[in-house]
Amino acid sequence: MLDVHPPHESVHTWKDFFIHVGTICVGLIIAVGLEQAVEYFHHRHQIAETREALAHEWEVNRHYYQRYLDVYRWENVAVANNMTVLQYLQSHPGTPQEKLPGVLTWIKGRALFAHAAWDEAQTSGVLNLMPADEVLRDQNRYSAFTDISNQERKAFNALNDAQQFLFSDPDPTHLTPLQISKEIELTQKWMTEQYMQGILMAYMVNIEEPNFGSGPSYDELYANHHMVNPSPNGSLAQAYASTLDRLKAAGYPRNTIYLKPQLEKETSAPEK
Repeated sequence: MLDVHPPHESVHTWKDFFIHVGTICVGLIIAVGLEQAVEYFHHRHQIAETREALAHEWEVNRHYYQRYLDVYRWENVAVANNMTVLQYLQSHPGTPQEKLPGVLTWIKGRALFAHAAWDEAQTSGVLNLMPADEVLRDQNRYSAFTDISNQERKAFNALNDAQQFLFSDPDPTHLTPLQISKEIELTQKWMTEQYMQGILMAYMVNIEEPNFGSGPSYDELYANHHMVNPSPNGSLAQAYASTLDRLKAAGYPRNTIYLKPQLEKETSAPEK
């Protein structure tokens, strides 16, 4: 705080008065300037610290993502295995457990991403000091992480629903035909939630962050979904091309993860 003291001698002329007022104004300007300079460098320090923390957290989440991707692939195999066993049991009632084409497997990991640095940045108000495009980029990143985690929770709940019968009898061959049908339905629900988790994980690396790393491949995404992929020379090629034309007319992007790029290229007319 700047203390302004009255002159020790009385002001006798207008010149003395203006000199005194000018001295006070200069002092105030210097004080305000120093205060603003301190605040400016403090804000720069806050921004630098936040960027460093977010960059570190980004690398941590990159590592987490790749670990979750491995687990996601195991889960896909597990749910496909369970469907194979249940469908065989449905078609071959009375088959003893040791004659089944596999055993029911219940694999599900967690997808929890770090967000402490982002939470701190939001509560501290430092985001208001940063460029809007940078804040939006980070916001989209953490929203994508949240979407993956939330969808993983849905898949986890679906798996738990599918394995409820284990609380009464761990042997699936003891299930009635009606119970087997219900179990297949629950396993399909697990497959659906698992598929949606893969879509969100693929979106993260294919659309949101192309430099983030590898993600689920097209074949992995649709391994259990059985999406139709017509051959360019097959019976569905023309129908596929017509559908693709309609999508492109609506602004359908070439780099989409939902249809095979090579099929799109093969069924499209060459560019001139």
